Amino acid sequence: MGTTADKIAGKIASQLKSKIIDLSGIRAAQQLFQEARIDADGLKKLMSKGHDPCHALYIFAQNFASILGEQLSEMKETRQFVKIVGEVASTARSIQAANPNAP
Repeated sequence: MGTTADKIAGKIASQLKSKIIDLSGIRAAQQLFQEARIDADGLKKLMSKGHDPCHALYIFAQNFASILGEQLSEMKETRQFVKIVGEVASTARSIQAANPNAP
């Protein structure tokens, strides 16, 4: 059976070992990375805009984590986790709506 992490790692490993390459998937991933500014030059671009190197790395890592989370949430292996997080977020919104002045 294994953990969710083992299942995700196994799926990624099987895709890397595959002899069939999905070129449209690669193009879509490259475009996604460029739009999120997590391509090869993303960190350099952030620093060239005047961001402190540590802050630039933080922005880059946040963008990467966001894209990774979005992509993982679409996998069958994470369906249960996505359901739980969705329920928690819905409950939190309901509580916040009922108590707008609460901290």
